[in-house]
Amino acid sequence: MFDKKLTSLELRKQLLVAESEVNRTLLVVEYQNLAGHIRAATQPVRYLTSLVSALLALSNAVRERKSVAAGPKRFWSSAFLFRLGLALWKSLAGNRN
Repeated sequence: MFDKKLTSLELRKQLLVAESEVNRTLLVVEYQNLAGHIRAATQPVRYLTSLVSALLALSNAVRERKSVAAGPKRFWSSAFLFRLGLALWKSLAGNRN
């Protein structure tokens, strides 16, 4: 390749191919940075959803305690802990992506 002299068209083509490769590499780096920023931005939202889910589990357990007066007696704390564990498990299982 060093033996022959390149025409201006061939030289320009090689420069465009090299520039294309550089741009492709920069695009991959920018995409990875953007993905990291999006991941960091959604982390608090995931935390809040698991917290809200736990609070809803508590409110459902308290509401169920009031409505179960006619049926078999269950402790509200066990229902709360079950629902809290289920909500946390669902939120943590969703974070594996």
